[in-house]
Amino acid sequence: EIPLVINDRVDIAIAVDAAGVHIGQGDLPADVVRRILGKEKIVGVSAKKEEEVLQAIRDGADYVGAGAFVSTGTKPNSSLMTFDYFEDLCSFSEIPVVGIGGVTEDLAAKIINCGAAGVSERHGGHYTRATTPTTSIQGLNLSFRTGTVPGIRPVFLPDKPPPRPTGLH
Repeated sequence: EIPLVINDRVDIAIAVDAAGVHIGQGDLPADVVRRILGKEKIVGVSAKKEEEVLQAIRDGADYVGAGAFVSTGTKPNSSLMTFDYFEDLCSFSEIPVVGIGGVTEDLAAKIINCGAAGVSERHGGHYTRATTPTTSIQGLNLSFRTGTVPGIRPVFLPDKPPPRPTGLH
């Protein structure tokens, strides 16, 4: 069972009793979202800079989503994140970091090997040649669970990202 995390829309997350919400830098502040949703729901925050990661931690976020690694149709003018910088963010963060932005099976191993707690795909088939978003996500999930993503051992994805060591590095 995969928890449903709604992108940007706190109101919809509440209406459908989703597991949580993922917000961007231009959305409601994470501390406000946390007060609205309570401690039992997942709150994720997009971050590209160390200062944004620190703010997400102070605001009570459960995880940070960092990327994009390739240009996407959602945010075609967004600056791309290098794997070296992403690895630094993963080491720096006190909360789990999840790779976001154009994640494919080819990129997933690189992202995980940088220290990410996981990967997230917003549109599924949008960035891949899969016939449907469901097919894309099922393929990525199966690849992780069976170990067919090159360089990644089989993993069982938890309902909530695992805790990271505390203390900034």
